[in-house]
Amino acid sequence: MERAVDATLSGASGDHWLPALAHSDYHRDPDRIGGPQTVVLADDLSREAILAGLRAGRAYAAESCAVSLDFTAVTGRGAPAGIGETLEAAAPDAEVRVRLSATGAEGCELRLVTDQGLVHTVPAATSLEWRTMPARTAYVRAEVRHPAQAPPLPGPPAALTNPIWLRP
Repeated sequence: MERAVDATLSGASGDHWLPALAHSDYHRDPDRIGGPQTVVLADDLSREAILAGLRAGRAYAAESCAVSLDFTAVTGRGAPAGIGETLEAAAPDAEVRVRLSATGAEGCELRLVTDQGLVHTVPAATSLEWRTMPARTAYVRAEVRHPAQAPPLPGPPAALTNPIWLRP
């Protein structure tokens, strides 16, 4: 199941990929409006900017407005890329630092997923840093998960991002 989700988010089945989005339905109590939700990284709050952010995948899904993520990849020369963006590195073996910080998700596990699968996990953390290179990693995306209730299955998601693409 997890591989299928990752294939959809990364476009593994071809050139088209589907960005991660969240939604809420309210049908009756105790359903809650606004959870989960999609956080769009847009230049402003205009309809055009929000739709452009969604089309570019510059968004992440969060279980509520209390959960906030900062997820970036940075080259050795300091060039950054965020969710839904492409990081152009100087060479295939150039170091890339991936940073994730989460607020409003205390006690959760931070996870990084690439085209190689789950590559880095930090339990009960609020931040992490991981190093890679474009020759090893075509993309990286983040997951913030509550503790597992039925190991070895991962816990329920508090947030998940669209990929950051890494190119030499």
